[in-house]
Amino acid sequence: MTAGSRTHFVWRERLIAGVAAATLVLCWFLLFDGLTAGTPWLTAQRIGAAGARVVINGRGSPTLTTSLAVFSVFHYAGWIAISGLVLGVVHRARKQPTLLLAALLLTVMAYVPLVGVSTMFVAMGWGSGMWVRVMVAALIGGMTVAAQAYRAHPGLVRHEFAHIDDDG
Repeated sequence: MTAGSRTHFVWRERLIAGVAAATLVLCWFLLFDGLTAGTPWLTAQRIGAAGARVVINGRGSPTLTTSLAVFSVFHYAGWIAISGLVLGVVHRARKQPTLLLAALLLTVMAYVPLVGVSTMFVAMGWGSGMWVRVMVAALIGGMTVAAQAYRAHPGLVRHEFAHIDDDG
């Protein structure tokens, strides 16, 4: 495999992981909102509307279509960026396997701001159900990216678990 095709493969892998994670998280929002609020687009519309107000500088109230478009752009871009970072660390860990532990710790620490975001949404009057929506969505997306990383590099994880008790 040439360097150019290898780079293409890496970016394709990251894009697939990001789109899969974003889609599963969106499905979670639709299912949760449909079952609990009776409006499947509630979370996407609220987050998108908040983002749209920033984009349009508060001029008027964004429509449902505008809110969903803004949500989709930022939602998918965010998950593609997250999967790019995670899979970038996994690719680097092939040369330096100790990075996997650091990546795991950083991933756990990345969930801390989600508590703040959830608190902000609850304080905005979006209901305490936002805790469940956001935290479960983060777990679903994170597990999707991790599954993609494992699918692409199963030997790396097996190697690290096989040597977890080594002192050297």
